[in-house]
Amino acid sequence: MLDVQLGDGIALTQQQEAVWKAQLLAPASDSYHIPLAFQLAGRVQPDLLDLALRRMVERHPVLRVTVSDDPYAGPRQRLGPPPRSVLAVHDVEPGQAEELLALAARRPFDQAQPLRMAAELFRWAADEALLLLVFDHIAVDAPSVAQLLAELSVDCAGLADGRELDEVVLEAGYFAYARDQQARFAEPDAETAAGAAFWAERVAGLERRPDVLLRLPGERGIAADELTFALPDGLTGAAVAAGGSLFTVLMSAWCLTLKHLSAERDILVEYPAIDLRRTEYEGAVGLFTDGLILRAPDLDRLTLSGYVAAVREDLLAGFENQGAPLADMYRALRAAPSAAWAMLSLHDQGAEELVLPGITARQLPVYPRSGKTDLLLAVETRGEQATARLQFNTGRFDEAVARGFATAYQSVLGALAGLAREVDPPALEVPLLPDGQRALALAQAQGPAHPAFAPGCPCGSRRPARRVRTHWRESWAPGC
Repeated sequence: MLDVQLGDGIALTQQQEAVWKAQLLAPASDSYHIPLAFQLAGRVQPDLLDLALRRMVERHPVLRVTVSDDPYAGPRQRLGPPPRSVLAVHDVEPGQAEELLALAARRPFDQAQPLRMAAELFRWAADEALLLLVFDHIAVDAPSVAQLLAELSVDCAGLADGRELDEVVLEAGYFAYARDQQARFAEPDAETAAGAAFWAERVAGLERRPDVLLRLPGERGIAADELTFALPDGLTGAAVAAGGSLFTVLMSAWCLTLKHLSAERDILVEYPAIDLRRTEYEGAVGLFTDGLILRAPDLDRLTLSGYVAAVREDLLAGFENQGAPLADMYRALRAAPSAAWAMLSLHDQGAEELVLPGITARQLPVYPRSGKTDLLLAVETRGEQATARLQFNTGRFDEAVARGFATAYQSVLGALAGLAREVDPPALEVPLLPDGQRALALAQAQGPAHPAFAPGCPCGSRRPARRVRTHWRESWAPGC
């Protein structure tokens, strides 16, 4: 029996508490949903699919917790019973399924109900349907979702073959991780204390301006829109030439773009990083991912390869301090809301495969509609293919401005790809637009500058533009 079944519950992990606080501020937001959609071709047996889903929820208790705030012990998670059913089945007219699926993906979770996922099947023929799975981010992260899909595929295959499945074995690894983390933070050893100090120092000295207030989101979170764009070829070669990873190249380009196009001195980029202690809890499903902070290096006196090296060293130092307490860092961030804030994530979609017997399952794109921050750049890979999705706060940017960010990012990535050809200009001289777009951009830039994005040198002139100081941060809580 789990301790949480006794009624006292267990404290949230650091990662869960960050998400929980953000959800309290925007209870109708879907920004912390993890939705997956699949187009199914073949005869679906809803009763078998529902049974496999119930087994999955029973096996991983973090999927059936509720969270409440204890005035003495802080927020606690308590375990609920396995659900009698998970899958909701809807018979719909042809052409309705996609719209209904999109609405269902944005539906808020009922925090009073002990189920941190939803599953809905929209079918319009015996062998045609859409399947939606939505996970609450407070319970899972991306690696956990990949593991859950693999387990679901195995159980569906066994049920379809008529095999008698093994009894469900309860996995309590995440609750063990939560207890261990709480004990480690309460009495930190030298390594843990050094990690906490590292992250506090990471945001020390941020400019504090009295004219800038920390704005809270509305009930539905940050209103956002998004656009997708292609990434240039040659990024793998650029990573090799720079002595780093693909993520290092993507982060370097994002920092360079933001440094050129923001008037703020401090640029903070949040990125998800999994606590490496996860490997100590075999088979555990939960939220092991922290939102870590990179403070974009200054452009002065650095070549392009030197800038990538600075970002690489920063990321490596951050990875060495994964899993450390972040409370001091969060307090410092709340005290200095003037810094420009963006996010970057890299996600391997190929890891999220659902295999159903006798059915072709093709994953469809579906994303949260509410934003976590003003600018989120999400790069998704599948094999050798990579696409980028830029989600932007529509209260701060219009689509034309967002496309300016996307175009500049593509251009900077193209410059980084040149590192493989030993082309290494100063970081200040990286052009923000490809050659073919410079003349047009110059003509378009003759009007008034946008208050939050002033492309003073869209043609790629050799210095950042002088701009009126503005801030474009609208993030309210670190997330992942």
